Amino acid sequence: MKIVILNASPRKEGNTNKALTYLLERYKSDDISSFDLVDYDIKHCMGCLNCSKTGECVFGDDMDIIYDAIDAAELLIFTTPVYFNSVTSIGKQVIDRFQRNYARRFILKSKPKVDADKKGILFATAGSKEKNHEFDGVRMPVDLMFKANGIREYETIIVEDADKHDIENIF
Repeated sequence: MKIVILNASPRKEGNTNKALTYLLERYKSDDISSFDLVDYDIKHCMGCLNCSKTGECVFGDDMDIIYDAIDAAELLIFTTPVYFNSVTSIGKQVIDRFQRNYARRFILKSKPKVDADKKGILFATAGSKEKNHEFDGVRMPVDLMFKANGIREYETIIVEDADKHDIENIF
C-alpha cells in the first residue's frame, strides 16, 4: 500500500510525531512517503482563482511534490496537533493550496469527484479533552481537504489529553 503522510506538526519531537509512530504499526508498507510540512517551501494561497480557470496553481513550489505524491497514494494520513481548536498554521496553509485539486474535480471536472481506491486518516493529538465539539475546527477543514483529493472514506483519530499521558500507553 502506498501511504502518504502530511505532517502538520511544527515540533519534530512532539506528541503528534511520537503517536504517529504507533499508528503506523497498523500498516505493513514499505512504500511510505512522509512530508514534515514545516520543512517545505509552500506559499500561501492568494485566492487568485487561476486554478479554477486552468487547473494549475500559479506557484511553482514544493506543493508540486506533494500534489504528485497524493495523486499516487492509496492512503493519505493528515497529522496535526490541535492548536486553538484547529489545525496548525502550516497545515491550514497546505489545505488552502488544495484549492487546485478542488477546482480540477468540482469546477473544471477534469478529475473524477471520488477516487474509490483512495482512503484517508485524520490523525490529531490534543493536550486537552474534547468536551463540547472543540475539535470540529480540525475536522471541518481536513474533511474538505480529503474531498478535494477525491477521498470520501476516512477515519478520524484524535488522541486526547496527550500532555498528561505517555503516548506509548494510549494505543
